[in-house]
Amino acid sequence: MAKEILLYNVISRGLGTAENFINSLEENKDQDVVIRSNTPGGDVFAGWGMIGKMREHNKNILLKIEGNTSSMGTVMIPFSDRSEALEVTQIMIHRASGPVENEQDQKLLDTINKDLRRALESKIDLDKFEKVTGVTMDDVFDPEKRIEVWLTAAEAKEVGLIDKVNKIIDEKEGMKAVADKFAAFNSFNPEATLEDPEKKAKNPEAKIVDGNNNLNNENPKNMTLDKFKAENPDLFASVLALGVKAEKDRTGSWLAFGDVDFETVKKGIESGEELSRTITAEFIRKEFSAEALVNLKDDSTAKVETPEVKATKEETEASEKEVKLNAFEAKLNESLGLAK
Repeated sequence: MAKEILLYNVISRGLGTAENFINSLEENKDQDVVIRSNTPGGDVFAGWGMIGKMREHNKNILLKIEGNTSSMGTVMIPFSDRSEALEVTQIMIHRASGPVENEQDQKLLDTINKDLRRALESKIDLDKFEKVTGVTMDDVFDPEKRIEVWLTAAEAKEVGLIDKVNKIIDEKEGMKAVADKFAAFNSFNPEATLEDPEKKAKNPEAKIVDGNNNLNNENPKNMTLDKFKAENPDLFASVLALGVKAEKDRTGSWLAFGDVDFETVKKGIESGEELSRTITAEFIRKEFSAEALVNLKDDSTAKVETPEVKATKEETEASEKEVKLNAFEAKLNESLGLAK
């Protein structure tokens, strides 16, 4: 059986994502692997390191995209042996950006984008890409623009970026399950069905549900939460588990950026809002900008603290941030009933 490797985080050296990913590939270098990807992207250089290890892998690599992959996560797709995505997946492409204060900075950024474009074009049919998205790769990588191109799984397959789309919803079976649950919940008369006026006419006592899922009978059955739980324990447990999982996924998507902007992450979780594409892009931009400042300004030491002092300060700030993040996550898990 193929080994599964999860890429469910920001692509970063600081978070250890790249290191863990590379180590996992090394540990399983002689067997097929499945990479499950759900990442907003991140550090270009960390991503290239991960891709380099993928290129060295001895066996097949299947990349399964789940939920979303963006930015550097998308660039990884062409380097798998085969790629698949769930039908609900969203895939984003854009050019790299970062602080540019001089000609050397601009030259480095141009080189980075040239490499990223070459990787994507090795897999994408450019004519179909323009037809589907309405933009060209020249538009995407124009240094004067900042274009984010979002593709559905079906569109990504059409332009050649991925090889297969996997259905997550069986509409026929899904509708049957909904009807069955309504029947169990409302104790329908066996002769009645959803929105069946003819059977309603034949059997006036039957309970019929209209298009808004409202009961069309004079004495609808009153169902309290406690009563529903008592009469349908399995269904209640299933619905509760889905709710907990959805909340874990929502908070987890925010917590992935805890080291980038803790206060924004905290407010986002407490608001109950989903992590939007816009906020995700801002987080990525902040992380990239912070790392790029270090990478591009290694030779500018005149205006900064001594290496020893700087290292101590950064370690202290990182430690404080990690403590705050861990405490917040523990409190969140406790509120969800997930505390260990």
